[in-house]
Amino acid sequence: MPSELKLYVAPFACPRVPVVALEEAGVQFETVVVGIDGGEHKTPEFKKLNPKGKVRCLIIDGEPLTENVAILTYLNRAFPEASILPRTANL
Repeated sequence: MPSELKLYVAPFACPRVPVVALEEAGVQFETVVVGIDGGEHKTPEFKKLNPKGKVRCLIIDGEPLTENVAILTYLNRAFPEASILPRTANL
């Protein structure tokens, strides 16, 4: 179980998908809005989190996940009672 979740989001960067999944899982998380209009996603500080410079980044105990599918897969495995994804033979 993670001790700290921090989600970096930006308007128009598909932030609702991980936000809704985190809310459905019922876990505490911090939201950080990244100003893409001002290029905040291209700063060295942000690129340490996500070298691609793309926003939608979930930090789990200091480790980043940057794609919706990876975030949803992680949340589904970490919080199976939330049923974030449908059950399959592999999940």
